Amino acid sequence: VQTRRTTMNNTKVAEIQNEESSLLIILMDGSPILWNLRNESKNESDITFDRFLDHIFAFINAFLLMESGNRLAIIVTMPKESHFLFPLPDSDPSFQMNEIQGVVIKRLREIVSKEDQNASNSLDYQSPMFSGSLSMALCYINRIQKENPAMNARILVLPISPDVPSQYISIMNCIFSAQKKSVLVDSCILSKEDSPFLQQASSLTGGVYVKPNNQEALLQYLLTCFLPDVQSRKMMLLPVLTKVDFRASCFCHKNTIDMGYVCSVCLSIFCSLRSSCSTCGQKYMMSTASKRQPKQVVAQLG
Repeated sequence: VQTRRTTMNNTKVAEIQNEESSLLIILMDGSPILWNLRNESKNESDITFDRFLDHIFAFINAFLLMESGNRLAIIVTMPKESHFLFPLPDSDPSFQMNEIQGVVIKRLREIVSKEDQNASNSLDYQSPMFSGSLSMALCYINRIQKENPAMNARILVLPISPDVPSQYISIMNCIFSAQKKSVLVDSCILSKEDSPFLQQASSLTGGVYVKPNNQEALLQYLLTCFLPDVQSRKMMLLPVLTKVDFRASCFCHKNTIDMGYVCSVCLSIFCSLRSSCSTCGQKYMMSTASKRQPKQVVAQLG
């Protein structure tokens, strides 16, 4: 009888821990060109890569200390592809913090040395593939939640590069998938401009969007805004987006537009009038009425 009671108590404790445990996936911007420009400019308002890593490791340490069942994953977003920094396929998920730091730095050096060999100054090489890293994060969350359905998952994005209009469709697909899975997408913007894509991501998924005024105080922003879990945030006054840029990008040129034409079949958006939809192939009956000014796209996406 005593053994049965002990087993039941252990089961209850495990269930409580699962409900309180969180899975945090950090998406780091690893664009070598942009980080090098920051290191060379020595602008006090921009954080350097070494300082950035120091703040991230301190935040990770605090997150793992919050709950013994918390799990962590780190993905670095490069211009051509994204890579898992932690956990690696053959790594132990119960690593200590100092071991995680060593694994991440070693993996970063391997990736950066490989990227330097193929580096170029083209605009495409300066633009990380955040759509790919978001997809990887969602796939990893899906796998972990199959093993532990009670695990709460969230994604923290830390970009230093501006949005890439050509990635709009794939990023929006990831945002809708995260919304359906109840995965929060938090955004800590380190670039000079705001990110309309991540504004939409945080707004639609219930995450937090912050653009630090002083990047040297990054750790303070991370601990106060992004460390609390989903349940704790309900009792806190966190930054709220008062204005979200819901402008869409056209499917034809991948440019951000204020007004456009929407396909009545597949809802594809175009910046100019067309006789047929390039996405679904639907042909339109052209008339005088159809040549009027296009309707606002904002109403379709709000």
